[in-house]
Amino acid sequence: MAVSETRSSLITREPIMATTTITFEIDDADATQLAQFCKRSTYSTFYEYTEPHLPDHDRAERAYQMRDGIDRVRRALANAGFAPR
Repeated sequence: MAVSETRSSLITREPIMATTTITFEIDDADATQLAQFCKRSTYSTFYEYTEPHLPDHDRAERAYQMRDGIDRVRRALANAGFAPR
């Protein structure tokens, strides 16, 4: 293996992720409870809902993706005035 191949194999690149904008209506009571869910959800919550047959590192990656998605929902709810303490 050439040195240049070794160096290039050590470089990791973040995949380019497509983004989606979601717009929906929700009543205040549901928004309040969804904000509570977002606040109370932890990494463990999301890890529990990953596919148990996957290797640990894949489950962890998916749990972090779920957490990041819920965090975006939480921030949108907070911007709309639904930020539980």
